[in-house]
Amino acid sequence: MVTNKKVLLVDDHDLVRFGTSLLLESLDEVHCAITPCRSLDEARSACRDSGPFDLVLLDLNLPDAKGLQGLRTLREVCPNVPFAMLTGTQDEFVIRQAQAMGAVGYLLKSWTPAVPSTSCLHAGRALPEARRHFALRSRRGTRVATP
Repeated sequence: MVTNKKVLLVDDHDLVRFGTSLLLESLDEVHCAITPCRSLDEARSACRDSGPFDLVLLDLNLPDAKGLQGLRTLREVCPNVPFAMLTGTQDEFVIRQAQAMGAVGYLLKSWTPAVPSTSCLHAGRALPEARRHFALRSRRGTRVATP
């Protein structure tokens, strides 16, 4: 059975938004209605105007938000939505901070398409279940899952 999910995709790079959208649209288990945004300001507007979303994929660094500022801001606008960080930053301290702030996933842009696909399926589940699938990757490339 195919599940319908609304996904807010926030990344300032057109190619990343396009590629991630294609990846999400290729999932067999879920149909994703994707709302792409280039900035934190666009994402805030989308949360108010087009929400609620089932999942927010958020770039760590945007033109109008650096680091975890975007996560902090959007969690205030849509507090009951699972967030997954979509980034190239592999700093384990930042990963742990994102998790402590409520992110349910941390997807590296350097991963092969199969890893984010599986992770997005987990992150799109109900929030308590998604937290069990929070995937971390250390600098050594070792995969760690939190309980």
